[in-house]
Amino acid sequence: MVRVSADGQSAHTVFRLLEHYGGSVLHQIGISQLSLLEATLKTGRTHQIRVHMQSQNCPIAGDERYGDYRANRRLPKNRPAADVSFTPPA
Repeated sequence: MVRVSADGQSAHTVFRLLEHYGGSVLHQIGISQLSLLEATLKTGRTHQIRVHMQSQNCPIAGDERYGDYRANRRLPKNRPAADVSFTPPA
């Protein structure tokens, strides 16, 4: 597992909050809140988005490697990502 470390390589990710979810539906499955984020990578490190989110105690929902195992078990399965796109650098 990759971790944020003072001795590690630098990495830069810009996150933007798109939507925040909370309420009774999530509480019914034992999760207090979820957020939909946009992530823009300024560097290209292995597992960069996953590591940055986990280091801020905000693991990606459904991430089996860096996520919250107990919370992931309560999430519905087979839900696609909202939108995934890639713009190659110029």
